[in-house]
This record gives sequence, structure tokens and C-alpha cells, in this order.
Amino acid sequence: MGDEISNELEIEGNNEDIDKLESLLLRIYKNQDYSWVVEPPSFSDLEGIYSGDQYGFTGWRPEGIGKKNPNSLNFSFTTAEAPDVHFSYALSCMFPRLLFIPKYNQYYYNYQGYVLIKNGKVIEKHEYPFIMERGGDSDSDDIYDYMTNSGNFEDYYKEVYEDEREHHGDFWITLKGEREKIPIAQEGFGDNWWGWYESPEIISVEIPNGVKVIPLGAFQSCINLVNVIIPDCVKIIERVAFAGCSSLKSIKIPGSVKWIGPRAFKGCTNLSTIKIPSGVKWINEGTFDGCVRLESIQIPSSIEIIPSGSFRGSGLRTLNIPKSVEIGERAFSECSNLTSVIILGGRKKIDWRAFSDCASLNNIKIPVSIVEIGIQAFRGCVNLTSITLPAKLSKIGEGAFSVCTGLSSIEIPKGVRLIDAWTFKDCSGLSSVNLFEGLEEIGEGAFENCTCLKDIAIPGSVVKIDSSAFAGCANLVIHALKDSYALGYAQENKIDFIEK
Repeated sequence: MGDEISNELEIEGNNEDIDKLESLLLRIYKNQDYSWVVEPPSFSDLEGIYSGDQYGFTGWRPEGIGKKNPNSLNFSFTTAEAPDVHFSYALSCMFPRLLFIPKYNQYYYNYQGYVLIKNGKVIEKHEYPFIMERGGDSDSDDIYDYMTNSGNFEDYYKEVYEDEREHHGDFWITLKGEREKIPIAQEGFGDNWWGWYESPEIISVEIPNGVKVIPLGAFQSCINLVNVIIPDCVKIIERVAFAGCSSLKSIKIPGSVKWIGPRAFKGCTNLSTIKIPSGVKWINEGTFDGCVRLESIQIPSSIEIIPSGSFRGSGLRTLNIPKSVEIGERAFSECSNLTSVIILGGRKKIDWRAFSDCASLNNIKIPVSIVEIGIQAFRGCVNLTSITLPAKLSKIGEGAFSVCTGLSSIEIPKGVRLIDAWTFKDCSGLSSVNLFEGLEEIGEGAFENCTCLKDIAIPGSVVKIDSSAFAGCANLVIHALKDSYALGYAQENKIDFIEK
């Protein structure tokens, strides 16, 4: 605890460019030469994300480079600053076909989220609810509300902390069978705000009445902790409070709790039973990340957002998401046991990689309200055989259904104008695609390596098809109107065609 915050730059794209970029990054990593990094002409798209002198590259010390699969690369850093957008911008200009995703999780400067940059342009920016924690080097006792629409919660959070500045009695812990009483000081759990981080002797915790906040990292990595009693007065469970408590099997969160902090239960690998109270408004980034025994969860309608990686890599098997809940980036990615998802109406977007690499997912109900499916939202869902896209859908992000090898058919709604890059790449079982008049463009590698795709009818409204859109579709026949762009494309790229 107390180490510098880990951030990363993730890059997605085609194999050839990824290999070239990897070589470049390895040279950068070795030589520590950033003289080529240029300032973007405008930061107007990023206003509100980076502040003060956070634009500079000062402080970067690369930890390493990891190639997760042929189409993605991780460049991770140990740094006291946020990932540098200059760096991502410069690389995106050098490799215009690649997608750059600098992620930032900077606690002491009051921002967290990620940005999507391609060819020198900001495609998307995402910001998540974040409250500044105590214990930083500057302004560490100030508490801010990151979301612009939640000022009331800021006041609430401050009020809780002001109330917490008084003594609330004694705190009971059990150290290998011996029950001990520890006094609570102004922070709630003693003068050391890191609590009992990595204390293997703790097996039981009983929090007394009167305590409103379980502080940051209070019991992180207490690997033998099996029992926790939380009274119905606690309102906030802060960041990483119980992260890494690998022996913890169940915990009852009282109805008084309104906020559960980032990664509060991350890596609780034996946690199988937990109930989120109906009054909780926010769970945060990575709250239940890696809870592999957590097979079910009831998400209350009071939740406003399930942000980045909240349940990533957990053991969830089925999932019902209330209509009030926004689904954030990687919220349920890598849930390998997840088979069924029902999303109730109300929300308009499924975010980037929300369900990527859910290898067992074979049934998902998408509500009619959804108008956008984010980048790689369902990438690697290899058991997804069919999916009905809502009629109002107008945007499908890059690689949204790539590597869905079990997907056999798809109908693209009439409102979609662009089938973006790599949308169905490596969908080796895809044999039927239905396109409608109104579609205008088919992007790079959109159907690359769809080896079972034998026929596709391309409407006359299409005016642009990337040369690699159907790469690897060896037996494809394009059905196109006379004098249409699609017919000329087929002739130019030596693809068999039937003139309609």
C-alpha cells in the first residue's frame, strides 16, 4: 500500500501494425527517449479530464510491455501521474489504423476513466464516479465529487467525514483466536489510515455501532480474514477496504451503506455470497473484480452505474440488469461462466468491452432503447450463436462482435450507416448476414476471416468498402446491383459476384 498508482495504455488493431508498434515501444522502453512526443493541437475534447500540469510526460517509468493477443498490446507504467495523452496522440498519428486507450486512475488529482484516440482524434472519453480519498500529498483532506450531476452526494460524503471526526468507541478484532479491543481515533480505525493491511493474524472483525466509514485499505490482503460484522450505521466502504481477503466467503452489507469504493472486494477469490443493499447508488471501478466464486448478484435499481471492471473475471452465471443502470467499460468482461444476460430498457449504450471474453455467454437480451454498442463490447463471446440487435441501433463499435466464433447469423438494423473496423472479424461460423438499404460504409477487416460466409447482398446505398473488409473470405460471392459501388468493388478485388 502507498505505492504509486498503476496506469496503462492499451492498444487495439491489426496484427501487422501491432507488431511494428511493439518493436517501437520496446526501443522506447529501453532508451527512455520521449523527445519525439508532440503536443496535440487542441485539448478541447479532453477538457475536464486532465488538469494543471498533468499534460507533461514527467514521471513516467515503464513497468513493461505485454502482448495479450495478436490484436492488442499493453504498455503499463508505474507513475505518480496520469497516463499522458501526448504520448497516445503521437503514436496514433504514426499508426492511424490502431486504437489507443490511455487509462487513468489518479486518486489525488480527482479523475479516473479512459480515452479512445484514433488517427489523432478523440473518439470517446469516459469518466467515472470518483471521490478523492484521504491521505494524499496535496489537498489530501479535501473530498470531491467527480460526477457533475451528483452534488448532493458530495455534501453527503463530506458530512459523513465531519461526523467521523469524533471517537466512536472500541473496535473488536480477533487475532488467531484471541479477541482484542482497539480504540478508534479520528479516522475511525486508528492513527494509521492504512488500517491492518496485510495482517495475516486477523481472522475476524467486528465493527462497532457509530462507525460510518470503513477507511481506505483497512483490511486489504488480510488473507485469513473469514468473518466480518458490519453494523447498520456504516455508510461508506472505501477503496480496497477488503481487497485480497482471499478467505472471506460471505459478508452482509447493511442497508445503511450508500457507497462502495473502487476495488473494495477485488480479489476476494472465495467470496460467494454478498447482497448489495437497495440504497447503494454507486459501486465503483473493480469492486468485485476477480471474485471467481461469486456466482450470482442482485443489482438493485438504486444503482446508477456499473463502471469499469466492476465484476470483471467474477464467477457470475446469470445476470439481470435493471433499466436504471448504465453499463460501463469492461463491467462484466472475462466472466467465463456467464451464460445469460437480460438488460432491461432505459439505457442507450452498452460500453466498451462490457461483456468481452465471456466465453460461455449464449443468451443475451438487448433492450430496444439501445442505440449504441461500444467497441469490442462482445468480443470473444465464442458461444454466442445468435443475437437480435434492436431496431433503433445506429452505431456498432470497432470489433464489437469480433472472435464470436459461434455466431452463425446477424441482421444489421436499418439505422446503422457504418459497419466499423473488425466488427465481425474472426467470426468463423458466420454464414448469414442481412444488410439493409441505408448502409453506407463497410470498414477495415469488418468481416475478415469469416470463412463460412459464402454469400452477402450489399445494398446500393453503400459507397465505401475497405479493401480488407472481406479478407480471408475465400469462397465469398457478393450480390450487388448493376452499376453499384459494391459491384465495382467486387470486380476490383477479384471477388466473385452476382449482378442483381
